[in-house]
Amino acid sequence: MFRTSTTFIKAQNPAASKAMLLDFYQQELEYQRVPNITVGEDAIYFRNRPLAFGGGRFGNQYFCFTSGKILIQDTDSEYQVFLEGDLSRIMGLGGALAGICGLAIVITVGFNAIAVALALIIFLLVSVVNYLYTLFFFPVYFTDLRNEMEESIQNIS
Repeated sequence: MFRTSTTFIKAQNPAASKAMLLDFYQQELEYQRVPNITVGEDAIYFRNRPLAFGGGRFGNQYFCFTSGKILIQDTDSEYQVFLEGDLSRIMGLGGALAGICGLAIVITVGFNAIAVALALIIFLLVSVVNYLYTLFFFPVYFTDLRNEMEESIQNIS
């Protein structure tokens, strides 16, 4: 389970509200073309299609998540925003690509150790690269998104 968080300080963003933040995050998920979005009282739940490769926006930041939620907690001085996401989709996508490439190699040259090794290398590369990319760069994106939302809120005020 992947987790990251950020905060909106109420004193810096007096016009902010939980409903406004939920709306902003829902709009971002729609912009990123996440197919299944459900908004609750204090959380947004999202789910990607298990093995869908196309149809998404290039650079979709939520591509590696099978499902997740963005929870907004209202405290006295700030709004705390937590994201929890299931990264198991990475394994499925890596396995599907490795399977397709391995099958293509087996069909063209027959079953051998090279086909198995190449499929394993593809699986590891796709899975590890996507996992590391999400681990290191998604928190940066999530913080940048908060900064953009703060600018929008200040322009509304």
